[in-house]
Amino acid sequence: MEKTTGTAAHYDVIVIGAGIAGTILSAILARQQLSVLVIDAATHPRFVIGESMIPATSFMMRIMAERYDVPEIMHCSTLPFVQNHITSNSGTKRNFSFFYHREGEAQNPKESTQLPVPNIPYGPEAHLFRQDTDAYMMAVAIKYGAKVKQKTMISDIDIHEDGVNIKTTANEEFSAKYIVDASGFNSVLAKRLGLREEPSRMKTKSRSIFTHMVGVKPFDEITNKDEHKLPNRIHNGTLHHIFDGGWLWVIPFDNNAKSTSILCSVGLQYDLNRNPDNVPTKKPEEEFADFLEAYPDVKKQFENAKPVREWISSGGRLQYSASKVIGKRFCLLAHASAFIDPLFSRGLAITTETINSLAQRLIDAVREDDFNEERFEPVSRIIQQSYDTNDRLVSCSYTAFRDFNLWNAWYRVWALGQAFTSLRLTQVLSKFYKERDMQILLDIEKAPYIGSLCVDFAEFQPLFEKIASTVEAVRDHGLSTEEATKRIYGYYEEVQSFIPDQYEFLNPDRRFISKMDMLSLYEVVMWGAQQAPETIRKLYFDIDESFLKGTKEPASNEVPVATV
Repeated sequence: MEKTTGTAAHYDVIVIGAGIAGTILSAILARQQLSVLVIDAATHPRFVIGESMIPATSFMMRIMAERYDVPEIMHCSTLPFVQNHITSNSGTKRNFSFFYHREGEAQNPKESTQLPVPNIPYGPEAHLFRQDTDAYMMAVAIKYGAKVKQKTMISDIDIHEDGVNIKTTANEEFSAKYIVDASGFNSVLAKRLGLREEPSRMKTKSRSIFTHMVGVKPFDEITNKDEHKLPNRIHNGTLHHIFDGGWLWVIPFDNNAKSTSILCSVGLQYDLNRNPDNVPTKKPEEEFADFLEAYPDVKKQFENAKPVREWISSGGRLQYSASKVIGKRFCLLAHASAFIDPLFSRGLAITTETINSLAQRLIDAVREDDFNEERFEPVSRIIQQSYDTNDRLVSCSYTAFRDFNLWNAWYRVWALGQAFTSLRLTQVLSKFYKERDMQILLDIEKAPYIGSLCVDFAEFQPLFEKIASTVEAVRDHGLSTEEATKRIYGYYEEVQSFIPDQYEFLNPDRRFISKMDMLSLYEVVMWGAQQAPETIRKLYFDIDESFLKGTKEPASNEVPVATV
């Protein structure tokens, strides 16, 4: 409970920001009997992007739900949980699809790639309608005892040796042992402590306009499946229209039978490295109309579309970063620290991994009254190294957008990292549900390559380094896209023994690594059990028989177990 000292109410932790990051953390801390105050300048419900889930995010939500005994976090993890517990205004995500476009030309269906996401007993990934999920998690934090003050502006922060004091514009005063900024670009702490890097160290340079719309056609009505031959319906996932100089996201919330939404999230990004003079001189809706005129098949998808809210523009560059994210008595949580670009939907994954690590350290620090900065250093490594990796991934992708063949070669290293990460977290959760040993979940933080796309896999690190360096040579040193593509396939060939045969990495005509249906997954598991090198087998394929049957009974009837 809060304590009052003089005129100031005192808490163990103050959290700035009542979005999904701040409220998940606050719910965990309050559930573990810490007194928590959440302060936010705005109020719920509100429009938030970061709507597309990936397996790394949903798995980490499950892990936190188990580790900290907050089952409501799991309710945000996959589509069935979201729809059963939070909102029917949510979409299904069964793939990442990428369709390449050339200005003024019809889209060639064969210039497309896809990474399907498994649809198995515990349900597919979700497109989150964030105004609902974020408001839900705020209510959960309040349920467990956190105090939330919305429409509250902070006028002053004083961080000192013994704690933190804040004042609001309403002349309220609060104190705490520790403060976490879980806001975003306008981070009060980053500004107060002068932590913003100017300019940002990030190589990615992009800007964005985005909104929600109605009337957006499924792209399946425009493109020919007999020609693109991708295994998954495009509208059942997150669609990326990519072109030399940027990309457009299309995230439907209306793509499953139980959804009551008619909305679709839409966002256009321009690469400022490729277009240094590309500054907004028109209204966002005019910019979007000009974009549609340049790309005729995208225009067909939006011919009946209408925005349901005002377009939002980043104005200038999206990217920002912090020189330091952990200090005496404070932490900048993920999006208060940095932001790269929505491509690959990794922002929320970094956020959840950070919360998982930070929460336990805060709980221990409060209980032991020891806030030594070194205790929180692992959190700093997760944030900084994850954003540096994500920056490299995204900046290389913008370069790869110059040529479809280069993109087709490049995207495979990301897809491989996704696949192995999913298998690794599957193994962790399956083992935990079987043995109910909490140490299994705690050992995740001991991964040797924190921040990497594949945190446990030693052989993946030099592969990513070689391939990323090759793409960067196109951007920085004039290497031809043809030569870069040739080199990348050569690197895959060097490590072929570590890649499942079923992925056909050396075949450019195979533009998806797996159908991700149960037969395909079974074949990959058999490869892992019988042909994979020992290190791969132990990390990703040490799975019991129930996995091969496609299900595994959890300890609770409410909580299904991850199996892929």
